Amino acid sequence: MAAHVQVVGAHQSVKSFGNEKLMDAIWGTHVTASYRAWQTKHSPSLIDLDAKAAAAFREWKATNQQPEDDNEEPVGVGQAVAEASGIGAGVAQASGIGRQTALESGIGKATAEENLVGQKTAEETAAGKISAREEGTGRQIAMKEGHGRELAIAHRAGVQTAKATGIGNMESAGQVACAPAVNVTDAGYHDEFRGWFDIQGCGQCNDFCRWVGAGGGADPFESQSETNGAFWSCHLAGSDGDYTPENHFARWMHPRCPGKGESAPCMEAQPEIVDTGFTDAFQGWYDVQGCGTCNDYCRWVGRSGSGGDPKNRLAKGDSWWSCQMAGHEDAHTNLGRFGSWSLSKCDGQGVPAPTVVPSAP
Repeated sequence: MAAHVQVVGAHQSVKSFGNEKLMDAIWGTHVTASYRAWQTKHSPSLIDLDAKAAAAFREWKATNQQPEDDNEEPVGVGQAVAEASGIGAGVAQASGIGRQTALESGIGKATAEENLVGQKTAEETAAGKISAREEGTGRQIAMKEGHGRELAIAHRAGVQTAKATGIGNMESAGQVACAPAVNVTDAGYHDEFRGWFDIQGCGQCNDFCRWVGAGGGADPFESQSETNGAFWSCHLAGSDGDYTPENHFARWMHPRCPGKGESAPCMEAQPEIVDTGFTDAFQGWYDVQGCGTCNDYCRWVGRSGSGGDPKNRLAKGDSWWSCQMAGHEDAHTNLGRFGSWSLSKCDGQGVPAPTVVPSAP
């Protein structure tokens, strides 16, 4: 049977029954061991300890409203002493008891969820936002659910892009309005190469080109400058300048016209198609010059695949309808080069352009 201890004179009771056995019986072996370690370190006064224990027990008893009984065992004495001296806290920290209990019972997690601790911390540190940016989470979800498309439609992002690149404002493919023919002030060196050309690509010969400088030169298809200082230059329609500078044309591919203001012969196709574009039913040869011969190669290029029939649209995501034009060096026309598209695909390179059938009224 457990030993009975009175509150008053607790130290005497402990001495009368034997300190070791009585502490084990009342406090338990673990608390007793902790107390011994604490006592060895701090050497507390037994009188002070007894007084604290007695006061703690009286407070505990008054709180719990238990009747006085000389035969009742004060089971809260060990707890009171432990709380007063901090013995239990030291043992718990050293052994990790509280942490293990919290992990097993989920106490900390439940408290955090109730108080939104994790959410508050994340909001303050922007932890979730940073992780999402690094992993691309938001972008992936947006792409799957189409949120980007909805936002673009709501903000008219596509319309702004179209305006910025000139889509819809540019003239349609084919013949375009020509600047008027120039009044030639310098006829240049008299040879078989000078004459009227269609540099504008409008289908009409309103540009005058010739060798200028110290003398004449060779066929401009071969070279546009000579060692004697002569160079091939044009007085372009619509321009204020009488000359284009030396080496203005990286390559010359413009056939000479019969005369001023005449219909332009077709410019020759570029010798090599650098980028054949995305494979679909629309890539191929067209008469973009509007000269009647299919010497221009057009196709979808970019990173978003084919956009389908260019008559319906000229851009799709990061792809656009682009042409490698005859008489030019560039492999592509830029996004927004064509405001609309009505040309039909040809049967091959250099063949006559398909006849355009007027639509019924």
